[in-house]
Amino acid sequence: MKLQILSGLILFNLISVYTFGNEESCLLEVFNDTTEKFRYRDILEDYIDTLPVQKVENLFGNWIISSIAKTGGTFQSEQKIQSQIGKRIHFNSSEFIFPFLDKKKTFKNPFYKINYLDTRQETELKTTTYYYGYRSCRKRVIMLDISAAVHFEVINYNELAYFYEGRIYFLKRDGSS
Repeated sequence: MKLQILSGLILFNLISVYTFGNEESCLLEVFNDTTEKFRYRDILEDYIDTLPVQKVENLFGNWIISSIAKTGGTFQSEQKIQSQIGKRIHFNSSEFIFPFLDKKKTFKNPFYKINYLDTRQETELKTTTYYYGYRSCRKRVIMLDISAAVHFEVINYNELAYFYEGRIYFLKRDGSS
């Protein structure tokens, strides 16, 4: 509390000095810089998942790319990678639609398969969040294969991960649909 008051007083003094020095507009530009800087997601956190996924149908719906973690190199530009935030995917029993980068992956009547990977099998885990330390309390990693062409890691009922060229794209359920 004392620190907040002190920082407020320092800020007030700075504003007062600049106001009397007729440099008010310059100061306002500095304090009004609200542009949000892009940050990669920190994936080193611990979590125990108590809701195992039993049926693919429980995952059907709309999902949105909400964050990205950097795990290696890529040929994509940073601008293109960051532009994926907010992209939506949709899948159900009759279709799968995934606009990603400059391509739109679409399957009619897709085939879904859930695979369970034992966390002791390190060679199979390279393209999973578990390998990079995300929620490392798990005993197994759940993978969702879609028509043997697209693979998502199922973190839980509300979070998926898509590994592509040195980045992990995290998806959350889209609550707006």
